[in-house]
Amino acid sequence: MANKAKHAFGNLADVEKALQAGKIDKYDILFLDGDTEPKIGWVDSNGIFRLVENEADFSELESVIATKADVADVEALEAEVATKANAEEVDAKIAAAMDEHLARMYEVADVPVGTLVDYRDSEIRIMCPENSQWTKQNVGEGGDPDTYYMTFKTYFPENAVGYIEHLNGESDSEILTKFNVDEYGRRYQPTWLALAKHDKATDTWTYYGANSTESKYIGWDYQLDIFDADNVMIASDSIRINLSNENCHFEIKPYYVGGMMKEIDTKIEEKIKEVESSYEVIEF
Repeated sequence: MANKAKHAFGNLADVEKALQAGKIDKYDILFLDGDTEPKIGWVDSNGIFRLVENEADFSELESVIATKADVADVEALEAEVATKANAEEVDAKIAAAMDEHLARMYEVADVPVGTLVDYRDSEIRIMCPENSQWTKQNVGEGGDPDTYYMTFKTYFPENAVGYIEHLNGESDSEILTKFNVDEYGRRYQPTWLALAKHDKATDTWTYYGANSTESKYIGWDYQLDIFDADNVMIASDSIRINLSNENCHFEIKPYYVGGMMKEIDTKIEEKIKEVESSYEVIEF
């Protein structure tokens, strides 16, 4: 079989000569001038010319056209799609959304009234509603008075002595040992994360999560490495912190599925273009 599919244009009476000359071969699609009206046909897997004469022939022709795609590439793409978007895996992640470990280890505080915080599997999703009341905060050293911050608290086990935080690719340069203690005696590390920005000229606030979509959430990749008294790492945990809005917060699929499906759609479009470009047009 030829490496490329061919759309061949010619005369019905010249088909056999074209076959003998090798101008057309197995599975090629033929557009023909007949004695009284145009015809369409193909060359089957045995190298025999077939003329479309009824609906059943059209169904067979469709399968021939599909066969002209690179079978190995199509099968590989299907396997990739199945791996990346296995429905059972997605359902399992949704079922584990409220992970008790995450609820104990992380806590979101100092958010506007009405904010929804969902502790999910490998994700914390935060939605500040469209009508949120933003106010200026008393920010400390290094803070921006025109930025509204939430407090992201990370709690530590009893044997933790130090830690290193990683946030969107940036990390502490050394092991830190300063902890805060809450009213229950639990040790934690507070991290300020910006939720909104104030525009002095218009006296309005812009919520960063307003730009989030199901395929791309605004947020942070957070990782915490925990060390003991001998500076040995005894634990490490990572989580995605996403800011959402009314249009995407209630999406039950994990945050990475939207971006993943977009990537799959792109690959499928590329594969379709690749298959389409493989058609060679000739005349005989």
